[in-house]
Amino acid sequence: MGLPAPESGRLGVLIALMAAPLLLGLAAAGPAIRTHVGRRVRTDAQAIFIFDTSRSMAAAASYQSPSRFAEAQAAAIQLRDDAIPEVPSGVASLTTELLPHLFPTPDVDAFNSTVEHALGVEKPPPPFLLYGVLGTSFGPLFELRSQGYFNPNAKHRLAILLTDGESGAIDASTIGQALNLPSGYPPAPLLQAPGLPIRRPQPPVSLFIIRVGSGADRIYKSDGSIEAAYRPEPTAADIVSSLAAASHGYVFTASHLAAAGVALRKALGSGRSTLQGANTKTVNLGAYIALAIIIPLGVIIWERNLRRI
Repeated sequence: MGLPAPESGRLGVLIALMAAPLLLGLAAAGPAIRTHVGRRVRTDAQAIFIFDTSRSMAAAASYQSPSRFAEAQAAAIQLRDDAIPEVPSGVASLTTELLPHLFPTPDVDAFNSTVEHALGVEKPPPPFLLYGVLGTSFGPLFELRSQGYFNPNAKHRLAILLTDGESGAIDASTIGQALNLPSGYPPAPLLQAPGLPIRRPQPPVSLFIIRVGSGADRIYKSDGSIEAAYRPEPTAADIVSSLAAASHGYVFTASHLAAAGVALRKALGSGRSTLQGANTKTVNLGAYIALAIIIPLGVIIWERNLRRI
């Protein structure tokens, strides 16, 4: 018929013209993907992170370096997140007495907030400093097993002690037995007041010690000068080693948290868990589909305006 051949890009423009309003209408419909999310929480295990908050934990390698206590805070959150995220975890402080700050909970925000904001060096101060006792004593760890720090249903119990190891004199054997004797300990009649119900025997506690600091650390004042009254305890490493040996526990430094995490998971083993915090997560697709309209519009502009340039 003598008509000119159709332009090669006309079919592409036609498809693009049809796709653009279709995509726009689809975006306006508000499509979304909904998924149910949550996390597994162990129901048979709990952990307590115990912070040494004595004066020596303010020491640091230099004036600009983080203090031992800051290292302990970072180590606790890292271990909680990386090694035992499914285990309800609590927080306690230790000077010459053991004080609970947060009982084991699966709430990560509550744990992090307590570690970062509720604790501090000498907050509260050691109650027995007036009597000449050193600022730290591991003796109160004797109470950890039977004084309600763990839920009675928690079969697997982890205690993570974050300390520089500078404790006063302790009876490591007595503490170790209190934490690690078989689950029938203590015998029901022991120290049981007459007329009160017999307490159920408590499972043993696995002790993990994370030692921070070194013998070269010093306590620095706000002006950068060194506090003359403080001297590092040269036997700190031996003290924590003896305590770990007596309790069949473990000692790691803050630079070996990966190894500590492996040991924690091994001690935890497998057990019962439940899905907690389950909710519906919605991802709206409308914005992504609206952006996709750029493709057919680009085809139209290219074929009609730019191709012949």
